[in-house]
Amino acid sequence: RQANGIHLYPGNIEHAENILRMYSHRDIRIAVATDNQGVLGIGDQGVGGIAICLGKLMLYTQGAGIAPWHCLPISLDVGTDNKALLDDNEYLGWRHERLKGEEYLQFIGRFARAFRNVFPNAICQWEDFSKQNAYSTRDAFIDELISFNDDIQGTGAAVLSSILTAMKGKKEKLQDQVFLIHGAGTCGIGVAEQIEQGLIEEGLTEAQAKEKIFALDSRGVITDERECDQYKRRYAKVAKEYTWLKDDLLDLEEVIRHSGATVLVGTSGQGGCVGCFTQEVVEAVAKNTSKPVILPLSNPESVIEAQPSEIYQWTEGTALVAAGSPFSPFHYEGKVYNTRQASNALIFPGIGLGVLASGAREILPSFFTAAAKAVSDCVTKKEMAEGCLVPRVASLKDVSLKVALAVAMAAVEEGVSRPCVFSDFQHEKDEQRMKELIRKMRWEPDYLPLVAM
Repeated sequence: RQANGIHLYPGNIEHAENILRMYSHRDIRIAVATDNQGVLGIGDQGVGGIAICLGKLMLYTQGAGIAPWHCLPISLDVGTDNKALLDDNEYLGWRHERLKGEEYLQFIGRFARAFRNVFPNAICQWEDFSKQNAYSTRDAFIDELISFNDDIQGTGAAVLSSILTAMKGKKEKLQDQVFLIHGAGTCGIGVAEQIEQGLIEEGLTEAQAKEKIFALDSRGVITDERECDQYKRRYAKVAKEYTWLKDDLLDLEEVIRHSGATVLVGTSGQGGCVGCFTQEVVEAVAKNTSKPVILPLSNPESVIEAQPSEIYQWTEGTALVAAGSPFSPFHYEGKVYNTRQASNALIFPGIGLGVLASGAREILPSFFTAAAKAVSDCVTKKEMAEGCLVPRVASLKDVSLKVALAVAMAAVEEGVSRPCVFSDFQHEKDEQRMKELIRKMRWEPDYLPLVAM
């Protein structure tokens, strides 16, 4: 009986600014907006994708302490190509095939301008866009809105945090690794972006960082000799520089052997890739390093590349593993291995709170690297000894506070915070001031006690 958020569609997009102003009394600070097309694991959900926005905003409240009335879920209903929904008489969305091309871009552009005009200081998190639109939307409005795409950048930071923890376990540097990303979609290229950023912060040039990253899609390793989506091209290898890259090489074991990959990341998310991290594939990575990092991240579990228990057995317990789904502890050779979920829930609430606390006018790639490092630092030595690469989701509040502080200080250091925030920057002193500001900003629910009569 009550609307669960704002629904914009071609019939009311011209009035988007007036509709958004109806919520201006709530001091909106975070909005999660979706076009409902790329819902993880289930695809195009038409108008139903707004449920994901609600869930993400609940995590902002739970983790970052952003009060519910400062949050706004938004569905950008541009139609659906889900025939079952179009044929359903009770479907509540705009009964039309999805807008595409210029019509789609104009719709998103009208929303972006309206949001900027009404909530110029609020964060807009893009959520569950298709791989075709996720990058174009993020990049098109990066200068107009304080915005980011959680599926790209949040996921990338969560994976980078796992890899950084693994480096502590290996006692090696990020720049000493070779990375192979199996699945060059939205998540996969997002992971590549964050790994690249991490390598650059370790001192590598952009070109040197890209040399260490191989991306493989359904047609093989991405090279400059074949057509691919624009967002993938930045990680295309120059084929003539790699004599073994011929005929759209798809054999994963052979790619690992030739590339020397020491970190294998699975982000394909496709049923056809179930179990593609075979024993031979995992053992091939183990031949390149004494402690292979294997991250089967596709979820739900029904599409995972390999079971963590199998990976531990195939590597005789030497592998460092994080997954896209939670798993029970695994006992092997008298030792307990805890495989935790590399969840972006540990990233985005702190990103939001840190941006709001610093008054940052844009969200920079370095914020996500800072967040990844903060999450990695939350993993204790005892947890690392048990195979954990990420902290417990149950510690979300504490993790989010540390991420928020790291992001806020990165904003100050980068010079994108409000001019009045720590203009006479002194890191140690101002970190304490920022920590106190973040603590005061957090909202905590205060429940009235129930008294039996």
